[in-house]
Amino acid sequence: MTMSTEVDFDELINQSANMSAPAKQLQAIADSPTEHDFYQAVYQFQQQLLQGKEQDHKVGHDAIPSEELLRFKSDQHLGFPGQAISKVNLTQASAAKKIAAEMHVSFMGLTGPSGVLPQHYTELLLERLRLKDTGMRDFYDLFNHRIISLFYRAWEKYRFSVNYQPLQDSPPDSVSAFNNQKDSFTHVLSLLSGKKSLNCYYGGFLNRKTPSAESLRIMLKDFTGCEVEIASFQGRWQQLSANEQTKLSSRAMPEGQYARLGVDASIGSRVWDINSSISIQLTPKDGQTVSAFMPGEKCYQPLKDLVSSYLGQTAKFKIYLDVKQQDAPKAQLSKAAVPLGLGCGLLSRTEHGQQTKRLMI
Repeated sequence: MTMSTEVDFDELINQSANMSAPAKQLQAIADSPTEHDFYQAVYQFQQQLLQGKEQDHKVGHDAIPSEELLRFKSDQHLGFPGQAISKVNLTQASAAKKIAAEMHVSFMGLTGPSGVLPQHYTELLLERLRLKDTGMRDFYDLFNHRIISLFYRAWEKYRFSVNYQPLQDSPPDSVSAFNNQKDSFTHVLSLLSGKKSLNCYYGGFLNRKTPSAESLRIMLKDFTGCEVEIASFQGRWQQLSANEQTKLSSRAMPEGQYARLGVDASIGSRVWDINSSISIQLTPKDGQTVSAFMPGEKCYQPLKDLVSSYLGQTAKFKIYLDVKQQDAPKAQLSKAAVPLGLGCGLLSRTEHGQQTKRLMI
């Protein structure tokens, strides 16, 4: 069996534009493996697998071992087992644009610190390794890999949060919770509650009787990936209907209508309401795509619906997008419509690229 060879991680990063798990997390696991949980580490590597046939390449399934992203090996010594993961070597996966690894563990194996075979098997193996004979170790690792893979799969089977985690069918972006296809668990919840899958996902926030600015900020930051600021008490004019306006006394109405000074009297057909409106400011991170939040795009209406569901019908809101000139959508003269005020500008991206513009969406 041909094993993957260790390669430079920077080269892997350049070839991994479509991987699901963040490259920095995989690098952190390789740099300090003893500080990471075994299950979480395996989960992070397998997040690179897309929906469909690639899901058969998870560890413990029926795929060819060379097509799996992880190769498990047991530590070979007679000391204290220590941490679950002792070493992680990043390797080049057989699939394109994927990062694989050889993971050395100490908590399970035929031989080693937690071996199930009698100790003299480990002693014999260590003797062969001192003579630079790795045949016995490699033979045992064939079984170790399968045993540890099935152990992880058994753990995964009884973790609903892992089984029903939305799978990536496209590269992750700032609104991955919206882009992911609904899993069966979310689908059933949507049918039972009559709510959209996005509302089910943020059900803990939406279930609160009294909305708060901090909860709204946390929810929108998670959904958009932007920095969010909430400004409360943004007043707005409320129009008064004819039967709600102040009228002085007359023969037809001796006591007048809403004419008590200091109680309910007002002048004109509208009043200034300071409590019924807020403003939401979104600041995308450097290099983040902002076109998805523009009117008519895929994230515009879900963002509006999410805020409306949280605030209810009584509160009004305005959403502002603070973008740098260099990150603003490019306006091109073509058959495609260019939204006025959202994609047009006469400033140079080179000279005014860092200048911030506020767009109301």
